[in-house]
Amino acid sequence: MDDTDVVDIAEARAKALGLTIGQFRNRDNPYMEHCPKCGAPMMHANIGRENWAYCDQCRVKHNYGSGFNAWREHNDDVTRKLNTRDLAAFYPLSTDDFFGPGHEEWFKAKREREAKRRGDATV
Repeated sequence: MDDTDVVDIAEARAKALGLTIGQFRNRDNPYMEHCPKCGAPMMHANIGRENWAYCDQCRVKHNYGSGFNAWREHNDDVTRKLNTRDLAAFYPLSTDDFFGPGHEEWFKAKREREAKRRGDATV
């Protein structure tokens, strides 16, 4: 099996779930953001305490959290102003846009499977 086969399998699974390849990848690994439109890995920027993933090609952005110290340490006034200006024209994605429909139930089921595998009865 080569890389092309793996991509074909992922695309088939995404299609079966009614998701884009990017949404499928975001559910599989929510810590490595992919554009839900084109599937490419997203770039990262922060504005103050807010952390953003964005896709230059599709001109979309997703706020994935706030207050990550490692990012904030490198966020001086100039960087913050540049990121604010550059990301202003990007379309903000909702959590539903980013992970696809039904994501809450999907993540709940995933947590339950992981807890069961660990032998933990509470979720």
